[in-house]
Amino acid sequence: PWINNCVGLGNQRSFYCFIVTLLAAIASFYYVVVLYTFDAVFPDLARGAFSELMGTLVAILSSAFDLIWLAFVGALVARHTAYMAVNITTYEVLVRPSHVQRRFPKNRGRFWFLNGFGVASALVNCFNYWTLNTEQDVTDFLGSVPEEGF
Repeated sequence: PWINNCVGLGNQRSFYCFIVTLLAAIASFYYVVVLYTFDAVFPDLARGAFSELMGTLVAILSSAFDLIWLAFVGALVARHTAYMAVNITTYEVLVRPSHVQRRFPKNRGRFWFLNGFGVASALVNCFNYWTLNTEQDVTDFLGSVPEEGF
Protein backbone atom coordinates (compact mmCIF):
# COMPACT_ATOMS: atom_id res chain seq x y z
CA PRO A 1 0.00 0.00 0.00
CA TRP A 2 1.21 3.47 -0.91
CA ILE A 3 1.12 5.96 1.95
CA ASN A 4 2.88 8.82 0.12
CA ASN A 5 5.37 9.18 2.95
CA CYS A 6 8.60 7.64 4.16
CA VAL A 7 8.21 5.22 7.06
CA GLY A 8 10.57 6.26 9.84
CA LEU A 9 10.83 6.46 13.59
CA GLY A 10 7.96 8.93 13.88
CA ASN A 11 5.36 6.99 11.89
CA GLN A 12 6.46 3.36 11.88
CA ARG A 13 3.92 2.37 14.52
CA SER A 14 1.13 4.03 12.55
CA PHE A 15 2.23 2.24 9.39
CA TYR A 16 2.31 -1.11 11.18
CA CYS A 17 -1.20 -0.53 12.57
CA PHE A 18 -2.32 0.47 9.07
CA ILE A 19 -1.07 -2.72 7.40
CA VAL A 20 -2.44 -4.94 10.20
CA THR A 21 -5.84 -3.23 9.87
CA LEU A 22 -5.68 -3.58 6.10
CA LEU A 23 -4.91 -7.29 6.43
CA ALA A 24 -7.82 -7.73 8.84
CA ALA A 25 -10.17 -5.92 6.45
CA ILE A 26 -9.10 -8.05 3.48
CA ALA A 27 -9.36 -11.26 5.51
CA SER A 28 -12.82 -10.31 6.78
CA PHE A 29 -13.91 -9.60 3.19
CA TYR A 30 -12.95 -13.12 2.19
CA TYR A 31 -14.66 -14.50 5.28
CA VAL A 32 -17.88 -12.78 4.16
CA VAL A 33 -17.42 -14.10 0.61
CA VAL A 34 -17.07 -17.65 1.93
CA LEU A 35 -20.16 -17.25 4.13
CA TYR A 36 -22.12 -15.86 1.18
CA THR A 37 -20.96 -18.69 -1.04
CA PHE A 38 -22.10 -21.36 1.39
CA ASP A 39 -25.35 -19.52 2.13
CA ALA A 40 -26.48 -18.47 -1.35
CA VAL A 41 -24.50 -20.19 -4.08
CA PHE A 42 -24.32 -23.82 -3.00
CA PRO A 43 -28.07 -24.17 -2.27
CA ASP A 44 -28.90 -22.69 -5.69
CA LEU A 45 -26.44 -25.07 -7.37
CA ALA A 46 -28.09 -28.00 -5.63
CA ARG A 47 -31.47 -26.93 -7.07
CA GLY A 48 -29.98 -26.52 -10.56
CA ALA A 49 -30.73 -22.80 -10.82
CA PHE A 50 -27.67 -21.83 -12.88
CA SER A 51 -29.15 -18.82 -14.69
CA GLU A 52 -29.77 -16.93 -11.45
CA LEU A 53 -26.15 -17.36 -10.35
CA MET A 54 -24.31 -15.57 -13.17
CA GLY A 55 -23.96 -12.27 -11.30
CA THR A 56 -23.01 -14.04 -8.10
CA LEU A 57 -20.42 -16.19 -9.83
CA VAL A 58 -18.88 -13.14 -11.50
CA ALA A 59 -18.56 -11.47 -8.11
CA ILE A 60 -16.98 -14.57 -6.59
CA LEU A 61 -14.56 -15.00 -9.50
CA SER A 62 -13.51 -11.35 -9.34
CA SER A 63 -12.90 -11.70 -5.61
CA ALA A 64 -10.66 -14.70 -6.40
CA PHE A 65 -8.45 -12.41 -8.47
CA ASP A 66 -8.06 -10.14 -5.45
CA LEU A 67 -6.38 -12.91 -3.45
CA ILE A 68 -3.05 -11.44 -4.56
CA TRP A 69 -3.71 -8.50 -2.21
CA LEU A 70 -4.28 -10.86 0.69
CA ALA A 71 -0.94 -12.52 -0.02
CA PHE A 72 0.88 -9.20 -0.52
CA VAL A 73 -0.42 -7.50 2.62
CA GLY A 74 0.03 -10.71 4.63
CA ALA A 75 3.67 -10.91 3.54
CA LEU A 76 4.13 -7.21 4.35
CA VAL A 77 2.79 -7.72 7.89
CA ALA A 78 4.96 -10.81 8.38
CA ARG A 79 8.06 -8.99 7.10
CA HIS A 80 7.56 -5.93 9.30
CA THR A 81 6.82 -8.12 12.31
CA ALA A 82 10.13 -9.92 11.75
CA TYR A 83 11.94 -6.58 11.35
CA MET A 84 10.37 -5.35 14.58
CA ALA A 85 11.43 -8.52 16.39
CA VAL A 86 15.10 -8.17 15.37
CA ASN A 87 15.29 -4.35 15.55
CA ILE A 88 16.15 -3.61 11.94
CA THR A 89 14.54 -1.40 9.31
CA THR A 90 13.56 -2.09 5.71
CA TYR A 91 16.22 0.35 4.56
CA GLU A 92 18.89 -1.49 6.54
CA VAL A 93 17.82 -4.83 5.05
CA LEU A 94 17.88 -3.48 1.50
CA VAL A 95 21.06 -1.36 1.65
CA ARG A 96 23.02 -3.26 4.35
CA PRO A 97 25.11 -0.34 5.62
CA SER A 98 28.34 -0.96 7.51
CA HIS A 99 26.74 -1.04 10.98
CA VAL A 100 24.36 -3.77 9.77
CA GLN A 101 27.24 -5.75 8.26
CA ARG A 102 29.05 -5.59 11.60
CA ARG A 103 25.94 -6.76 13.46
CA PHE A 104 25.17 -9.54 10.95
CA PRO A 105 28.52 -10.68 9.52
CA LYS A 106 26.90 -13.69 7.83
CA ASN A 107 24.41 -11.79 5.71
CA ARG A 108 23.83 -14.51 3.12
CA GLY A 109 20.52 -16.12 2.34
CA ARG A 110 17.01 -14.80 2.29
CA PHE A 111 16.51 -14.38 6.05
CA TRP A 112 20.03 -13.34 7.06
CA PHE A 113 18.67 -10.79 9.52
CA LEU A 114 17.22 -13.58 11.69
CA ASN A 115 20.71 -14.82 12.69
CA GLY A 116 20.89 -14.80 16.47
CA PHE A 117 17.12 -14.47 16.82
CA GLY A 118 15.82 -15.21 20.31
CA VAL A 119 12.39 -14.99 21.89
CA ALA A 120 13.54 -12.87 24.83
CA SER A 121 15.34 -10.33 22.64
CA ALA A 122 12.37 -10.27 20.26
CA LEU A 123 10.01 -9.40 23.11
CA VAL A 124 12.36 -6.63 24.29
CA ASN A 125 12.66 -5.31 20.72
CA CYS A 126 8.87 -5.33 20.27
CA PHE A 127 8.40 -3.47 23.54
CA ASN A 128 11.04 -0.92 22.51
CA TYR A 129 9.37 -0.56 19.11
CA TRP A 130 6.00 0.36 20.60
CA THR A 131 7.44 2.64 23.30
CA LEU A 132 9.98 4.32 20.96
CA ASN A 133 12.77 3.36 23.34
CA THR A 134 16.04 3.61 21.38
CA GLU A 135 18.47 3.06 24.26
CA GLN A 136 19.16 -0.55 23.17
CA ASP A 137 19.97 0.45 19.58
CA VAL A 138 23.58 1.44 20.29
CA THR A 139 24.25 -1.92 21.93
CA ASP A 140 22.53 -3.82 19.10
CA PHE A 141 24.51 -2.17 16.34
CA LEU A 142 27.89 -1.38 17.93
CA GLY A 143 28.12 -4.42 20.19
CA SER A 144 28.91 -2.44 23.35
CA VAL A 145 27.83 0.69 25.11
CA PRO A 146 30.12 3.60 24.17
CA GLU A 147 32.03 5.51 26.84
CA GLU A 148 30.54 8.76 28.11
CA GLY A 149 32.50 11.78 26.91
CA PHE A 150 35.39 12.06 24.48
